[in-house]
Amino acid sequence: MISFLRCTSLCLLLAGNTFAQTLSLSTALLQFPPTNELGRDSLTFTITNTGSQAVQCRLSTFELYQHRPFWTPDSVFSLAGAGQRTIKVYFQPRHNILNNSELIIQHNGTGGSLRVDLRGQGTYSRAYYNATQDLEGNALRTALNTRTGSPYASLGYNTARIHMFHTIDNWKVNGRQPNHTELYKNECVYTGRTISYNSALSTGTLNNAPYTMNTEHTWPQSQGATNEPMQSDLHHLYVSDGPTNSARGNKPLRWVPNPTNTYMGGSKADPTNFEPRDVHKAGAAASILYFATRYYTNTSVNMGFLTAGQENDLREWLKLFPPDSVLRKRNDDIQSFQQNRNPYIDYPQLLDRMDQVRGAAAIPQLAGMYVSDTLVQLGQVASGAQAIYRVYVVNSGNQELQLSNVGTSGSGLATSAASTLSIPRGESALIELQFTGTGQNFAGALQFNTNIPGQASVNIPVFAGAGTGGVSLAPFALLSPFSGLELELSGDTSTVVTFRWQRTIGSNGNQPLYTFQLRDAGTQQAILTLPALNDTVLPLPFGFLSRQLQQAGNSVGSLVNTQWQVTATLGGGVQRISNDTRNLGLRLGVFSSVQQMESTIRLYPNPAQDALYIDGFSGNLVHIQVSNMLGQNMPVSMTTEGDRMQLGLQQLPAGRYLVQIQTTAGIVQSSFVKVY
Repeated sequence: MISFLRCTSLCLLLAGNTFAQTLSLSTALLQFPPTNELGRDSLTFTITNTGSQAVQCRLSTFELYQHRPFWTPDSVFSLAGAGQRTIKVYFQPRHNILNNSELIIQHNGTGGSLRVDLRGQGTYSRAYYNATQDLEGNALRTALNTRTGSPYASLGYNTARIHMFHTIDNWKVNGRQPNHTELYKNECVYTGRTISYNSALSTGTLNNAPYTMNTEHTWPQSQGATNEPMQSDLHHLYVSDGPTNSARGNKPLRWVPNPTNTYMGGSKADPTNFEPRDVHKAGAAASILYFATRYYTNTSVNMGFLTAGQENDLREWLKLFPPDSVLRKRNDDIQSFQQNRNPYIDYPQLLDRMDQVRGAAAIPQLAGMYVSDTLVQLGQVASGAQAIYRVYVVNSGNQELQLSNVGTSGSGLATSAASTLSIPRGESALIELQFTGTGQNFAGALQFNTNIPGQASVNIPVFAGAGTGGVSLAPFALLSPFSGLELELSGDTSTVVTFRWQRTIGSNGNQPLYTFQLRDAGTQQAILTLPALNDTVLPLPFGFLSRQLQQAGNSVGSLVNTQWQVTATLGGGVQRISNDTRNLGLRLGVFSSVQQMESTIRLYPNPAQDALYIDGFSGNLVHIQVSNMLGQNMPVSMTTEGDRMQLGLQQLPAGRYLVQIQTTAGIVQSSFVKVY
């Protein structure tokens, strides 16, 4: 996975001989105590503006293994002259590894970016997995193989099946339907067909009419699950309809886009593969991956059954349909009989730290680099005056980042950095630029090479001016969003409003910096001002805009008529305002952060095709509303299946939608994607 993250730079503007760093930090390190995946800790640091003018700040943190362990709600803000701001940084790990990362602070004062080192040991709440602490690749696979094999009680096939039918997968006992009128109730994992009976039955009786319920070996017996302990391992045994069990046979579990057979409940097959219904995808995927991890050293198991394509599909299912409370309870119950657990039910994210389980695992190659600036504007630097500017290069991957041929071009520009830099994962390198004014306009660059595939070289333009000299800016216009558009600001932080405008240029060939402003159309009061932007595309998250509207005194549900405009500025004070102003209606909806949503409701599958399932919400359901990204209500059918809600999406065109769920406990909201 390669990610070269381009920053919309908050560039340096220098005037006269004031070249000192505008901001100071109370600390350069936040060391969090060990925290498990169920917890969240926070620490603070203080930013002080040592100058007399207000500065705009932008804070960035980074992901590792598809998760951002450190984050702050203070991502964009203004800091008054001589002002201070206390920044709260949260640590919420998903992996039981040492999380080492950086927080980069960009601003439009002098001196360039700053950084705070972030460190915190992630742990798991289940001590069962202590032996996997800080492991990746084959070391993790080996530890999981050892852990799932000891302790382990081999029950024997008949005993295991009786435990499955009468206890583990009995709705009356396992809590799914404790008030069921009969003592036993089982459900086929492939079709959803249920049977009920009042007295304990043998597996042979259950396999015959009228019940016709069999035991499914998710890893087929013909592929190595005939002998003990594989045959009776409850982590891959499930109740299944007899004919559907036979129809699956020993077919691999894969996506089946063009089925030749379909079954009650939504399972389907083609001549080669079998796809279980959505509600069993997590269980089926976790079972196959567990079996491969647990038994890869057993010579009677055909590890060739788990192909690369099948493993990729199973990993995808666990991300689209994460394990729910039913599977977690099943894992607990199996441990009570068999003494071991399925790690991919407890922590499916363990798979992110291994590139495969079907063979010797390597650490996934995640190359990532974040550069604090993609353009440096030094503003007006007098002849003989010296400007210092800090550029940080962050290693946001999990491999060592190598920079080579670090250097500068242009008379008067130099760097004190070594020509070769090695940046460990989670760390950053400081490249300090030093420019001495020559009395002339300057255009140069910071340059270096990297070992990131597809990003062999980096060129960061550096500009400085010696005076305005009658310089002018070309006219420019706003592009989108269009006037008259109304947006419902609801959903998670991945949903953005993207503002775009034309690029302009100075008559001297220099690029300006832009200032974006959003204001109340009625009062003309500024709601949001973002200066020192060097790009003509500005994506602003729904959550960020929601907070700005609330801070401006607007209440949830209100429609705020706003206007947005952009001003271009060259060094020396040359300005031009966009030749138009756009109107935009913003309705302040209910906003829940990603962190809140992760522990609140679950939507699956996502993306969805014909149906979307919702569970995990608290309280009694009052109302569900689906809307498009323009806030328009959309037609969906709604039915209840046990403790979950099913939404029929047949009438929706493909696209992204918001679903708002109102219960007696409150209102939550999330988004989903509908595909054809």
